[in-house]
Amino acid sequence: MTSSELSTATLPMAAAPADKAPLFVLGDVRFSLAGIDLLKSTSLILPVGKIIGLVGHNGSGKSTLLKLLARQLPVSSGTLRFSGRPIGNWSSRAFARKVG
Repeated sequence: MTSSELSTATLPMAAAPADKAPLFVLGDVRFSLAGIDLLKSTSLILPVGKIIGLVGHNGSGKSTLLKLLARQLPVSSGTLRFSGRPIGNWSSRAFARKVG
């Protein structure tokens, strides 16, 4: 998914309440496999309590993005935060409880 595809697909987001960090924050997140970018530079904020649609062409990176958010794939570069903390700092059990 390219930055231009993402910027046209994202919806305006209301500010999160002061006591709640956004659910996910992606800062220049990329995923590459065997030297091929499967997800190009992506920056995005997913707020708590909102339903977000993810739309794109075949091969645009939708499934890859979801796998990154679910910790099924590691981020190649950039920062991915969940509930205010780097996603890698969550234990599997704590992450599952918080998501679940």
